[in-house]
Amino acid sequence: MTPRLALLVALASLSCVSSASQRKAQAQTDLGAAYLREGSLPDAVVALERAVKDDPRNWDAWQKLGIAYGASGAEDKARDAFDKALNIAPKSGEVNANYGAYLMKLGDVDAAIERFEVAKADITYRNTANVLNNLGVALYAKGSHEEAIVVLSDAIQRAPNQWQSRFYRGLSYQAKGDNKPAAADFDAVIQLSKGTMTEAYIRGAESQVALGNSVAACAYLDQVLNGATQKPGASADEVISYEALVVQAHELYATSCTGTTRP
Repeated sequence: MTPRLALLVALASLSCVSSASQRKAQAQTDLGAAYLREGSLPDAVVALERAVKDDPRNWDAWQKLGIAYGASGAEDKARDAFDKALNIAPKSGEVNANYGAYLMKLGDVDAAIERFEVAKADITYRNTANVLNNLGVALYAKGSHEEAIVVLSDAIQRAPNQWQSRFYRGLSYQAKGDNKPAAADFDAVIQLSKGTMTEAYIRGAESQVALGNSVAACAYLDQVLNGATQKPGASADEVISYEALVVQAHELYATSCTGTTRP
C-alpha cells in the first residue's frame, strides 16, 4: 500500500469513527431528553454525559445536560454546560431561551434578559411567543414596566390564549398605576385559566378597588374565599401558595368590603 493510499484509508477510518460517535451521541441525547420528560434526572444526566463525551460538539446534548444539572441543583455544572452549548451555537434561539429560563430561576434577571434578547433575534426559532413571554416577565421583574408591556403585548398578539403574558402585563400596568387596563387583563386571565388562577382574582380585586369598584372587587374575593379557585390535584407547593393567597384575600376583603355580607 502506498503512503498516499494509507493516508486516505486512515482518514476514511477516522471519518467513520466520527460519524459513528455522532450517531451514538444523538441516541444518548434522545434518551436523555426522554428521561428529562419523565423527570428521571439521574438517568438523564448519565445519558447526556455520555452524549457529550461521544460528541463534544453536540450543542443540543450540552444544553439538555444544562437543564438536567439545573433541575438537579448543580448550578456550577449547569452554567458550564449551557456555556459550552453557547460556544458551539451562540445564536441558537433554543439554547438561549433555555439558558435564560434557568437564569431566571436563579434570580439572575439581567443575564436572563440578555439571553432572551438573543433568542428573540433567531428567526428560525419557532417558540417566539414563549420567548417574548419570558422576556416580558424578566423585564417586569427588573422593574422595566413600560418595556415589559410592549414585549408582552407582542407575545399576546402572537398567542392570544397564553394567559401568563396577560397576567404579567396586568401586573406591569398595575405597577404603573394604570388600573383600568390591568383590571381588563386580570379578568381575561381568569377566563383563559378557567378560574384556577387565584392570584388573578386578588390582583383584579386590587385594581377594582383602585378604580372605586368595590362591588366588583368583593365579587372576585368571594370566589377565592369560597374555594372556587382551588386547583384540583394541586401539588404540595401549589397548596402552600394557594393558602398564602387566601390569607391575602381575607386581608383585602376586611379592608375593602366593610359592611358587605359574604354569601
